[in-house]
Amino acid sequence: MFQKINAKNLGYIENDSFGIAYLNCDIEMPKECPRCKRAVVPQILDSYMLKYPEEEIAELTTMFFCRGCEKVFLGNYIGNYEEYKSHNRMELQYLSPYSERITSFSEEIYKLSPEFVDIYNQAEKAENVGLDKICGIAYRKALEYLVKDFSIRANSSNEEKIKSTPLGKCINEYITSEKLKALAKAATWIGNDETHYVKKYENYSFQEMKAFLKAMVSYIDSELQVLEAEELVYSKK
Repeated sequence: MFQKINAKNLGYIENDSFGIAYLNCDIEMPKECPRCKRAVVPQILDSYMLKYPEEEIAELTTMFFCRGCEKVFLGNYIGNYEEYKSHNRMELQYLSPYSERITSFSEEIYKLSPEFVDIYNQAEKAENVGLDKICGIAYRKALEYLVKDFSIRANSSNEEKIKSTPLGKCINEYITSEKLKALAKAATWIGNDETHYVKKYENYSFQEMKAFLKAMVSYIDSELQVLEAEELVYSKK
């Protein structure tokens, strides 16, 4: 959706002095607040354009207000600007500031695999700043740490073998729950796609992999409680 605005042109120069003129343009409205990640129709507070008379390219910064989180964010635009054209469209380049929210994991998951937690949170930070071409690879790496560290926890005598076993084989040999195995396989297939030139599963993205990962974390959290209970019960015999 595009919205017509009246922007202050900070690059306007007349008689060798700096001044302000107003330029009309159409801007692409943000669909999501970068701070709270909610779908929004934000309120426009102000707009500033940098456009010099001898140049066609214009840069625009618009200040928005999100009614969801009640915070201000910026939209940065670029486009060709012709002074006497009725519709000058400015294309959205990026929004800022990005969300700094990262997922908190239970103490059990952190103890099981601190590397998983660290890598997952780094992947989230990459996603939050718009690096959607590389964050999927990082989520795939986090997945491998989670699967292998959980497999080692349940099969400590095979630790060294598990470390060197390819992820797919590790899932097949050491994940006994069929539900967890299905989640791990699906997440792995999507994660592998994130590293390849041609995708096998075009209808799936790293967002689905994240959803499967979250389900795995929830399942593993419960399994860790079961393992701890079993160790207590069977140690008494």
